[in-house]
Amino acid sequence: MRFHGNVYKTPNLNESTLDDLSNKFLINATIQSLSPPQQSQCRNLTSEIFVIQQANVQPVFTLSPTPTAGGAQVSQVVNFPTNTTVEGDYDQFLPIESVGLAAGNATDQIQQVPIYTNGSLLGNASAYLVPPTGVTFISDIDDILR
Repeated sequence: MRFHGNVYKTPNLNESTLDDLSNKFLINATIQSLSPPQQSQCRNLTSEIFVIQQANVQPVFTLSPTPTAGGAQVSQVVNFPTNTTVEGDYDQFLPIESVGLAAGNATDQIQQVPIYTNGSLLGNASAYLVPPTGVTFISDIDDILR
């Protein structure tokens, strides 16, 4: 399975600081001129820009396959073998245990594998193991290509 992503922290910025930072991105407007829902969205997007990349961190993941066809849910921990780059990136194909999963060539069922990152409430993902034949739709291609 390919593990690819970025480790970062979001600084604790108060609303006033986020407003000041947001105003730098708004053209011919200020955050105060926006409606409350627009202000909230603007602050949220601005906070996503001002993150701190975490270099030299070893990512740790917990895979929890979703039981299918009566199978048991068996979680496994994957320790990434290297630390993140100076930009906080990691990217590598790693073997995973087949416990709780069917061999890809022995099933025609899609297998969902939620992936949780230790120490994070955000940034978790789901992997979908698909059989060797059939049709697969990818709906969020920009995240796939990153």
